[in-house]
Formats: sequence, C-alpha cells, structure tokens
Amino acid sequence: MAVALNEAYAAADNEVVVKTDCDSRVAPDAVREAVATLADPTVAAVTGRNAEVLGGSGVERGYRDVQARIQTLESHLDSTFVFHGPFSAFERDVIVPVDEDSIADDTELALRIRRGGDRVVFDPAIRYMEAAHSGFRKRRRQKDRRAMGLLRLLWRQRDALFRPRYGLYGLVVLPFNWWFTVVSPWLVAAGVGLATLVGLALARPVRAGRAGGGRGVRRRRLAGRARLAPTALLGVRHAGVVGPGGTEAVGRRG
Repeated sequence: MAVALNEAYAAADNEVVVKTDCDSRVAPDAVREAVATLADPTVAAVTGRNAEVLGGSGVERGYRDVQARIQTLESHLDSTFVFHGPFSAFERDVIVPVDEDSIADDTELALRIRRGGDRVVFDPAIRYMEAAHSGFRKRRRQKDRRAMGLLRLLWRQRDALFRPRYGLYGLVVLPFNWWFTVVSPWLVAAGVGLATLVGLALARPVRAGRAGGGRGVRRRRLAGRARLAPTALLGVRHAGVVGPGGTEAVGRRG
C-alpha cells in the first residue's frame, strides 16, 4: 500500500493532493474547507473528522468524539499526530516518500512533513463518514493493525521525542501519544496483575484462619467428649447392662 501511495504522490502535479479511502464518504464541502485551512502559510497538511461511523456502535462514536477533541487541542498547541485515511490533504511540494513497509502511512507522511518544519493540523469542519466492519472479529483485526502501525511508527521516530526544534509537537504532542499508545497499556496490564497478586496474597490468611478455627472447634468437641467418658464409665458401674448372651450384669456398687 505504501509503495503505491508513494508512486501516486510522485505522479501528482496539482498544488494540493487529497487522499481518501474507498470505504468512506466525504462531505461536499470537505475539499473547500481543506483548501481554506491550507491557506495558512504555516500549515502544509490537514485531516478531518469522522462525523459518522457507518454501521458502528455508540462506543465507537464516543471514542471518535474524544479523539476529535484531543486532536483539536493538539492542533491548537502545534500539530496533531494521527492523520486519517478517509480524508487527508497535503501541499504537493512538501510530500516525501514514506517507508515501503509502513502500515500507518497517512500518519507517517504527516509526521515527516512536521519534521520538515510545517504544521499538520486537524480541522473538525472537514467531515467524512467511514464504514465499519459488521463483524466484531474484522473490526478487531482492523484496529489491531492500526495500533501496530502507530506503535511501529512511534518507535522508528522516537528520536523526535522531547526535541525543542519541533516545538510543542516534540515536547508535548509526541510524548503524550507515546504515553497513550505505548506506555499506558503496559501500566494497565501491570496494575491488573499486581491487583490480582495482592488479592491472592490477602485471601490466603483468611482461608488459613478459617481452617484453624475449624480445627479449634473440633479440638474443643473432642475434649468435651473426653471429659464425658469417665462419667459414662461410672454410670456403667452402677447400672445394669445386657451382655451379649442376653444375661444381665449388675455392676458393683460403690
């Protein structure tokens, strides 16, 4: 995919190059809004907002809304990190090739443009609709693939982290996405594992205490029976009992 995109971008001769996906619908005014945003001399690339997930769930829409707010804030600070395949627009003279094995090719191109000195922003006025896979497994595979692409891109471009030359993009935006994408999932997994171990450790003394309590009760019962045994034997000495042969035996008195 990345190889084909590199060739397509190289063959383009217009001032602005717009890229979209075959499973998306773009709003009629999307290109006009994109060109208006690119009129800012500091901006060289822009992406839009997923206004509706076709066939998606309420959870998907909620996630997209949160993501849009984060990207709006990133763009106000400097530039956004994630670029969306359903709609992205670039100034042709800043386009550079991406890695041929890239999975997150749209985001990689935007990152390379930002490293070249131009801003890459998110404009919520640019709207598109993206179709979602109907099956859970297909959606899961798609999201796993996207996540792996972003993880690999962040790792390969890690030298841009905390670099003042990239402004707040290098000091805030990239570190935040590193935290959100790379670090926090491991912390969550470690927290769940630690909570499980602590729960198991705290549960063992309780079980042991209960088991010990049970043994104590049994010991008290046995001790009580032992105290009753002499009394029973004494009663036998003073009462008549029927022996195995049917004869009556009378115990000796006193």
